[in-house]
Amino acid sequence: MDSEELHRIIVYVKHGIAMARAMVNPEQDVVEFVETVRQVRKLHKCLIDAIAENEALVTEEVRGLAVVTGNLTDDLEATAALLARRTH
Repeated sequence: MDSEELHRIIVYVKHGIAMARAMVNPEQDVVEFVETVRQVRKLHKCLIDAIAENEALVTEEVRGLAVVTGNLTDDLEATAALLARRTH
């Protein structure tokens, strides 16, 4: 893996987070939101795995983005869990 590929994963994670955040609306389909958040978590796990496997390519910026996107993903998962409980 090269640094371009690592940054591409970051872009995918950020895009997924933006998509999920845009969906947080009572009018939206809860099932679709929950699935989007699940996909974001999978992408974030790919990012963490890529960082672990490619320490030589990892900058402080990449580490910081991993932390921030992880925190945002945690928040989205909490929202997804709350919305899922409301629909059951």
